[in-house]
Amino acid sequence: MNRKSFWLNIITLILLASCTPKNENTKIISPKCRNGQIVIYTRSKCSYCVKLKKALTQHDYHFTEYDLTTNPQIHESLKTTTNQVTVPYVFLNENFIGGYMNFKEKCLSE
Repeated sequence: MNRKSFWLNIITLILLASCTPKNENTKIISPKCRNGQIVIYTRSKCSYCVKLKKALTQHDYHFTEYDLTTNPQIHESLKTTTNQVTVPYVFLNENFIGGYMNFKEKCLSE
């Protein structure tokens, strides 16, 4: 890890600690993603973010949401660490699984 990546990770951790999640529910039960913790990073006015939150709610998933609209530094860090430039970012048990379509495929398909 180079010096720039190291400091970017440190800054990200500090910023994440200062973010206030929109909700605190973390326990889920699902056939494909059971006993996991879902954390999503979204932006306001993002249609896939809206679809993701609607799907999570409809399937009775509980999740923690962070809004990147007011946290551009975290968004930049997520772009770098995940190699994904678009929102939403979906993490299951601290593992990045992708965006809305990846989550839909892995956790919502029959």
